[in-house]
Amino acid sequence: MPKRIAMLTIGSRGDVQPFVALGQGLRAAGHEAVIGTHQAFEEFVTSHGVEFAPVAGDPLALLERLASDKAGSSMFTFIRQLDEWFANIVQDVMRDSWEACQGADMVIYGFLNPSGPTIAEKLNVPAVRGYYMPIHTPTIAYPGVTMPELSLFRPFFNRLTHQIERIGVGMNGGNWINPWRKSLGLKPYSYLNLNPYASVNGRTVHTLYEYSPSLLPPPPDYPPEVHVAGYWFLDDGADWQPPAPLQAFLDAGDPPVYVGFGSLIDRNSRQLIETAVSAVRQAGKRLLLLSGWG
Repeated sequence: MPKRIAMLTIGSRGDVQPFVALGQGLRAAGHEAVIGTHQAFEEFVTSHGVEFAPVAGDPLALLERLASDKAGSSMFTFIRQLDEWFANIVQDVMRDSWEACQGADMVIYGFLNPSGPTIAEKLNVPAVRGYYMPIHTPTIAYPGVTMPELSLFRPFFNRLTHQIERIGVGMNGGNWINPWRKSLGLKPYSYLNLNPYASVNGRTVHTLYEYSPSLLPPPPDYPPEVHVAGYWFLDDGADWQPPAPLQAFLDAGDPPVYVGFGSLIDRNSRQLIETAVSAVRQAGKRLLLLSGWG
């Protein structure tokens, strides 16, 4: 029976594009798919045949904040800058996400939008995480993404770091979400709960990791509700033709070295580009540079 699947994701294009690919796959399987994300990505989403719903937030403002000197000093200050950006828009994000999920039979949510479980709980539908990196799943194989490597007591330390990260996310999420949960008639998340997003209305919340098991095989201690699903790639490109100036450049010599930065913004972008140009020149190669947003 066809279902309506709502997907919530905020951030940069890298946070959005995998969900567009997933949306195409869901549509091909006979389901309805809607993506709730920033207005800046409306054309990108709809041009791939997936329904769009607007969610507050300016991705460029986020990237500029994360490229600031304050954010670049450590992983913890980086996360603090991310938290401060989100705190300014969280009420609007939750309101818009709620609207995007009306009529949904399932909610799939990305790492940066914590409203998914609450919405699924209120709608009484399953919630699923869709994450592009292994985070918040405790394992002895490696530490949490914000934590260092430690050789002493490694298995214990590694698992502990994931729990610490989950507690931190739960505390932040509680500060933001509990007032909203109250307005929806839901009980607040408890700060004593080490994993408040583990289940919704008695249903286990499954996790889909959108990367290849060939890149990072799932550790043996992953629970059965965690799935390393492979990359969610768009099928674009089979019929793509480069613009005439680019084709002329490609035809004029040896294959170039491609350097691209995607949607990253670097506070020393000029120096970074000069370094790339210098390195390619020293190698005696041609350069194809894609500047991105930075």
